[in-house]
Amino acid sequence: MKWILLLILTLTTIWAKPDVISIIKENYASDVNIKRDKIILSKEELSSIKKMAKLPVKSKLYRYYQVTKEDKIVGFAILISQKVRTKKATVLYFIEDGKMKFIEILAFLEPKEYIPKDIWMGQFDDKNISNSFSIGKDIPTISGATLSAKSLTDGARLAIALYNTKLK
Repeated sequence: MKWILLLILTLTTIWAKPDVISIIKENYASDVNIKRDKIILSKEELSSIKKMAKLPVKSKLYRYYQVTKEDKIVGFAILISQKVRTKKATVLYFIEDGKMKFIEILAFLEPKEYIPKDIWMGQFDDKNISNSFSIGKDIPTISGATLSAKSLTDGARLAIALYNTKLK
């Protein structure tokens, strides 16, 4: 019985997988063009991003989406997967004109009660590299979900650093 339940849960998760293109189009007109690409960091770029984001960044590979309208770049959506407590979360960070426009959680494998509310995630809107994104100081913690708040905040710093290093 456990195996059947696990199989159903797994298949539901796979089939219910959010579509990045749809999420981007929900926040913009449907006539935007979206190009999927990847960032591959050199050792020097990785070192620079670690300093800029103030994080122990391990991955050199990131997926991003360039959004254009009438041949003009509108913004970039960067996918970042990180461990929250013991399981991963995959988050889409959308950056427009060097500022965070919105954050969308695509996958969150920790218990649902640890998912930050939209109002909490909205505090990142219009923040850029000059903002410190310091959890507990600039960004409030979430009672009972401190690790989720830290993971999303770290991801925001990393996304801004990736943007400033590779996409700007």
